[in-house]
Amino acid sequence: MYDAPDRMWDELESDGAMTAPHRVILALSRVNACRRARDVAQAMVDTIGTQAVDTSSPLDRLLRDAVAMQQHLVAPDRMLELVGGLVLGEEPPVPFL
Repeated sequence: MYDAPDRMWDELESDGAMTAPHRVILALSRVNACRRARDVAQAMVDTIGTQAVDTSSPLDRLLRDAVAMQQHLVAPDRMLELVGGLVLGEEPPVPFL
């Protein structure tokens, strides 16, 4: 998954379009990255406790940013449904998948 963007770029340069399997891998890597960022930020806040919401701590902001990333149009949980449809041969209703 780490090299998904590079593979996508190479495919776009050579063919002008991505195959469905590469589109699936790229979408899943985005969802995974956003989930892991949220999980790590939440674990740090949980570990530190109430000090995380102190104005001098950046953790509160980092957690909010990580949650916001996962709510973004390209990485919500619903993306898994769209990816499943793509795997089954359906064309997704969004252009970025």
